[in-house]
This record gives sequence, C-alpha cells and structure tokens, in this order.
Amino acid sequence: MKIISHETGYTVENNKKHIMNIQTSRNPNHIRNCYIDFDPYDMRGEINTKIFDLISDTEKSPLQAMVNSHERKKIKLLSKGGFKKVRVCHEMEVMKDELRNDISPQSSELLKTTRGELEYIQCCELLFKYYKETHESINPLSASFESFIDDIPNDVLYDKDKNGIKHVAFIEENEIAYVCSNDEATFESFLHAVASEMFLSNDFIYFEADDVDWCGMALKNLFTIEVPETFDTWLFEGKWM
Repeated sequence: MKIISHETGYTVENNKKHIMNIQTSRNPNHIRNCYIDFDPYDMRGEINTKIFDLISDTEKSPLQAMVNSHERKKIKLLSKGGFKKVRVCHEMEVMKDELRNDISPQSSELLKTTRGELEYIQCCELLFKYYKETHESINPLSASFESFIDDIPNDVLYDKDKNGIKHVAFIEENEIAYVCSNDEATFESFLHAVASEMFLSNDFIYFEADDVDWCGMALKNLFTIEVPETFDTWLFEGKWM
C-alpha cells in the first residue's frame, strides 16, 4: 500500500488499485499540525492504517482530524490508526428558559467596550494569553497578537477590579464567540449576567464550549440543556511531538 501526493492531499493505492483519497490542509493560525479529512464511505477495500504514519512523516508533523461524534465509521478508522481523541467541542444553541436560575448575581455592573478603545485591547490581551494556554497541547497558536485580534468580534462585555480586566466575553449579534477569565470564583456570575443581557434582544444564543477550556465549560454549565452530538478533535502524534 502506498500514498501518492497531489495538490489537495493524498491518494491511497494498493497494487495500483485506488483505495481512497485523503484531503490535507493547514491552518495559518495553528500551523504545526496537518489537518486531514476523508470520506470513509468512499473507501474501496481495506486500508492499512500505517498510511497515517506515512502521511505524518511526509508532512513532518502531527495529523489532526475534526470529526462529528456521529461519524462512527470515520472514528473507528482513526482510532485503529493510532489517533486519540483530545478535545470535545459542544456546539450550543440555548434559550432563556434553559438558563439556570440558581446563580448568584454579579456584584458589579456589566461593562462594555468596542474595537478602538483602550479597554478593548486590554480584553484582547487577556483572551490572547488564555487562548494560547488552552491550545498549546493540541495545536499551538502560531498567529501574532495583531493577526489574532483581526479575527475576533468588535464588541466585548467585561468586568474588572483594581487589578485590571478579570472577565471578558466577545460577542457578535447573538453569538458568544470567546470567553475567558482570571478569576474562577466570580466568573459564573459574570457569565450569567452576559447571558441575561443578550437574551434581552435575542431569543437564542449560540456558542461553542471545549472540554479542555474551563471558561467555555463554565458557560455551557449555565444551561440545563444537554446536546448529545459533539464536534471532536482527534490527534495522531507520530514522531513529531
């Protein structure tokens, strides 16, 4: 069994017989890993999972696959090939009625800032540091601070004390795009205030929560709803980590 490299990835062959195609890509903000994707239902015959070693060695990097938790056949092949599930992402759509009502109210007023203001940059600095920490073990952030903040929302709800910014929530329309904090003790109350504020003008709120991100999971745990479907990260380290 061998792999043939082409512009969009690799073709897997066995005795000159086509077995499957594997697409590859790179994320400029997380450049270390090579992302792969394939359609397991397009496979023609059995596959030797050692091909993942070959692709990893050719790319000189770990391999990363983003998989819906319902894609059982793909998960089985990845697991057999040496991939490990390293992150679970919960994609949430929530209503006000699903917001828990047993959270202590925030003691201070919810603050707002927007792109171009000093407080916005301070909020970005806190998020950048936290985002780097939570992604380091899976696929480190390779973007500069300037590039990173180009891609995040313009509006932020935040809280601060005498030591500076302590909680932030970057929002866009009815989505909570990013949250982070350096004070776990009061973060839940802050998130409850953010959600309550957003429900004043939205019937639904959208956000994602990774199980390796304690701030994101704190947001998820504000709501009583459970979503059985997740979007998961699988990692093949090979010899490159």
